[in-house]
Amino acid sequence: MNELIIVGAGGLGREVLQYALDTFSSNSTIRIKGFLDDNVSELSNFHDKLAYEIIGNTDSYKVQEKDRFLLAVGNPNTRKMLVEKLEQRGAEFISLVHPKAYVSPSAKLGKGVIISPFATIATHSVLSDHVVLGFYAHVGHDAVIGSYGVLSPYAAVNGGTVLEELGFLGTHAVVTPNRKVGRDAQIAAGAIVYSDVPANRLALGNPAKFGPKLSALSSKSD
Repeated sequence: MNELIIVGAGGLGREVLQYALDTFSSNSTIRIKGFLDDNVSELSNFHDKLAYEIIGNTDSYKVQEKDRFLLAVGNPNTRKMLVEKLEQRGAEFISLVHPKAYVSPSAKLGKGVIISPFATIATHSVLSDHVVLGFYAHVGHDAVIGSYGVLSPYAAVNGGTVLEELGFLGTHAVVTPNRKVGRDAQIAAGAIVYSDVPANRLALGNPAKFGPKLSALSSKSD
């Protein structure tokens, strides 16, 4: 029997735990083992509410042969870092598609994706490795979501759009059809994108306007 470990015990991790219970409860080949988190006290307020605990951190946990992993961290760059770190030690990531999601039979899903309840994935769309779709998120026909992309609840990428690697859409963000969102770009909550978004930029508002490079913002806050 394989043992499922959720990487990240924060709010998203607790959501993914419930999705895993919903999805794998009738699967006799998968048992939930617990969480990995670098903050050992992350679940301190939830011990009386959860049946699962933090069993280690991402630096020192020794990957076992039957371990399988789900990544429940929302920041795309952190997601990539954690996947690479764990895969170097032999971690194998699996996908979770909630039974209340809709996935077109012609869609293609990479490894390690998480598809939340009521998310929809339309015909001939492609989700690359380690993509997360939140509650009611939508990927339109022929769209492509690059690796580590995150669509927050109610976010929508419409038909023919390309969201490159490490892209992030906030809650209720919308990308209109046939747009391209560059690598490591972010679409703020509620923003509506009508034109291509350059790499590493933040798009805000309706119609969306582009702020400074995200790397510049990050360096100012350091």
